[in-house]
Amino acid sequence: MYPPHAFSSMLDCDITQASNMKHTHAIFFIEKLANHHLLTTPDRAEVFVIPVLGDYISRGMCKNSIDYHIDDIISVLDEQGFIHHKRHLIILSDFKSTNMAGRLRQRFPRLIIGGMESWPGTEGWIGLGYSTHYAVFAPGRFSRQQWLMKAPGQPRKYFIEFAGQVDGRSGYAHRMALFNSTGDIQDAVIITSTKSVEDVAACEKDSLDRCMKILSPRQMSAIREQSNFSLAFRGDTLGGDRFQNAMSAGAIPVTVVKNATTDLQWVPFPHIIPWNKLVITIPEEDWMLDPVGCINQLRSIPHTEILERQALLAYYRPDFDWAVPNTRYHENILIESVNAPCAACTKP
Repeated sequence: MYPPHAFSSMLDCDITQASNMKHTHAIFFIEKLANHHLLTTPDRAEVFVIPVLGDYISRGMCKNSIDYHIDDIISVLDEQGFIHHKRHLIILSDFKSTNMAGRLRQRFPRLIIGGMESWPGTEGWIGLGYSTHYAVFAPGRFSRQQWLMKAPGQPRKYFIEFAGQVDGRSGYAHRMALFNSTGDIQDAVIITSTKSVEDVAACEKDSLDRCMKILSPRQMSAIREQSNFSLAFRGDTLGGDRFQNAMSAGAIPVTVVKNATTDLQWVPFPHIIPWNKLVITIPEEDWMLDPVGCINQLRSIPHTEILERQALLAYYRPDFDWAVPNTRYHENILIESVNAPCAACTKP
C-alpha cells in the first residue's frame, strides 16, 4: 500500500464522519491495512493499494475538486516509483464515484476498482457490497462500536421486518405489491416513511404492519435484532444494503427474484460466503400474486433450519461487516482484487 498521507485526500477530506451510510468502505479498509501482516515489499506485492478516499471526494466532502485529486494521485504514484505493469486497487464504492472511476480507468488500464456491486467476469471490477448501520451509526469512531447480535436460538419478538421507501420506481415493484396487499401478517414490522402508497395510514400503537412510521437506523437495527426474517428487497439496482444489515443483526434475509441464480450474482465475495445458504429467495411471479401468502409460507420452515441459518449468519458476519473486531472484510477485498479479471494486468 502506498503511504496514505502522501495523498491529499487524507488531509483535505472530512474524515470525522462517514462519506455515506451505505458506501463507507475506503476509510475502514485503509485503517485495517495500515499494519497488516499481508503488507510486503513492492517487488513481492501482487496488488498495490491506492489509499485515496475517492467516495469522500465524489461527494464533495474534500477541499478540492475531483480534477485536483486525480492529478494528485498521478503525481504521488510517480513520486513513489509507480510500477506500471502491476495491478492497482482503489476503493470507489459509492454510485456518485462513477465519474471518477471512469476517468481513473482511462489513466490506469491495470486499475482494479472496488465498487458497490459487480458481476461475474466484469473486467477490472470487484463488488464490495454495502457498509452496515453497525459500522456507521453506532457510538464511537464516527460512530463505530461492536453491537452484540442475539445468539442463534434465542427467542425473537418479531417474525419479519422491513423499513424503507415505497414508490413507483420500477425497482420498487415488490415493495409496492406488499403495501397494496391485504391479509394478516402476525408479529410483523413492515413500515415506510414515504407517502406514495395509497391508503397507507400512520402506524398505531398496537400494529406496525404495512403502515407509515419514521424510525432511526438504530431503532430499526434494534427491531431487526428481534426478528427472525428480514425482507431484503432490491433497490434501484438488484442489490441493496438490507442484505448485510439483516445478516449482521442475525435476521435471515428474504428477497424476491426473477431468477434465483442470476439475480444474486451481485453479492460480494461469492467464493467465500455461501449466499445460497444464507438468503431465502421467493419467485417474483408468486410474490406479485400473493405477497402475504409468501410471507406466511415462511412459517413452515422448521425451527432447526432457522437455527442453522442463524448460526451461519453469525459465522460469516466478519466477512461482510466492518463493525466486528475480527472482521475479514479487508482481507476478502485483497483476495478478490488479486483474482479479479484484468486482461491488461497480464501484459508486462
